[in-house]
Amino acid sequence: RKQKSSQMSQKHNNGADFLLAQIFATGVVVSIIQAAFSFQNVTDALGFYGVYHRDPVNQAIHFFGVPALVWSALLFFAHLPLPWVFSPYIRVPGAPSHRLTFATVTSIVYAIFYLKIDRIGGFMFSLVIYWMYVSSVRIFVHDQADAKKRSEHGSVGWKGSGSALKLAAIVQVVGWYVQIHPGHAIFEGAKPALLDGLGQALTSAPLFAFYEGLW
Repeated sequence: RKQKSSQMSQKHNNGADFLLAQIFATGVVVSIIQAAFSFQNVTDALGFYGVYHRDPVNQAIHFFGVPALVWSALLFFAHLPLPWVFSPYIRVPGAPSHRLTFATVTSIVYAIFYLKIDRIGGFMFSLVIYWMYVSSVRIFVHDQADAKKRSEHGSVGWKGSGSALKLAAIVQVVGWYVQIHPGHAIFEGAKPALLDGLGQALTSAPLFAFYEGLW
C-alpha cells in the first residue's frame, strides 16, 4: 500500500520535465539497441570504436571517462520508471527495493549484448555494469528518502532533493569534456566516434574502455 501511495504522489509531483526526461531516455535506449544489432561480433564492435582511439593518452582518458559516463547515465535513468508498461518494485542483491526503470533496462541491454558477442569478457564486464546499477540505485533511493524527510507534505517528485541529479550532471559534463577536448582535440587529433555513429559509440565504448584496462 505504501508503494502504491508513493507511486500516486510521485505522479502528481511530476511535470513536463519528467515526460521530456523519459522521452530522452527512450531515445538513448532505442539507439543502443539498434546499434547492438549492427555489430556481428566483438571484433566488429571494438574495431569501430578503436579506429578513433589509437593514442595511448586518449585511451587512458577513455578508460576512466567512459565508465564515468555510463555510471552517471544510469544514475539519471534510475530516476525514470518505464512510462508505457507497469513499473513494479523489484529487489536485487546489494540494492534496496526500487522500481523498474530505464537504468534497469539499459543495464540488461548492455549485459545481454556483451555476453552475446564475447561470453568471457561480457561476463566480466556485466559484473561492472551490475555494480554501476546497484550503486546508482542506492544513491537514488537514499536521495528520495532524504528529500521525503525534508518535505512538508511527505511526498517528493522524481528529482528528489536534486543532489543525485546534480552529481550525475557534473560527472557527465566533466566526462564528456575530458574525452572530447584533451582526449580527441589535443592527443588524438581526430573527431570522436559519436560524430559518425552515436548509437554505435554508446554501445561499443564501455566494452572498449574495459578491455583497455584488461590489456
